[in-house]
Amino acid sequence: MDETVRNLGLKITLTFFAMLIVGVIGMFVSDAFLDLHSKLFRKADIDIAITSLDEHLKENRYFAVALALLPPLFLLSSIVLSREKRWKLIVTVIIIVSSGIELLFYHSYAMKSEISYYAIPGIRHDISASSLHIGWNLGVGFVVGMICSVVLFRLDSKLTNQ
Repeated sequence: MDETVRNLGLKITLTFFAMLIVGVIGMFVSDAFLDLHSKLFRKADIDIAITSLDEHLKENRYFAVALALLPPLFLLSSIVLSREKRWKLIVTVIIIVSSGIELLFYHSYAMKSEISYYAIPGIRHDISASSLHIGWNLGVGFVVGMICSVVLFRLDSKLTNQ
C-alpha cells in the first residue's frame, strides 16, 4: 500500500510539471495552430481577424490550458483503468487527441458552413478569432475522448471477464 501511494505521488508530481511544460509550449505554438486552422476558412473567402491584443492573449491562454489538460487526463485515465498493457495507453492517447481535434474541426466546419450560407459571393468576410473558441473546443474534445477511452476499456474488460 505504501509503495502504491508513493508511486501515485510521484505520478501526480510528474503530471504537474508536465502540465506546466505543455502549457508553456501551448502558449508558443498557439499562433501557428491558429494560422494552420485558418486555412480551413480561406477557400470560402473568410478571414480570421484578431481585433484586439487582449482577445489574442485570451485565446492563447485558452489554447495553452486546453493542451495542459492532456497530462492530468492521461493520469486520470491510467488511474481509472489501471492498464497493464502498453497498447492500451497508445490507444487512449490516440482517442483523446483525435477527439479533441475532431470536435475542434467539426465546430469550425459548422461555422464555416453557416457563414458561407449567408455570405455574398465575391466578398471576403472576417470573423473574430475569439468566435472560433479553439481552446474551449479542444479542451472539451480532450475530456470527451478521455471519457470515451475509459468507457471503451471498461466495456472491453467486462466482456473479456465474462
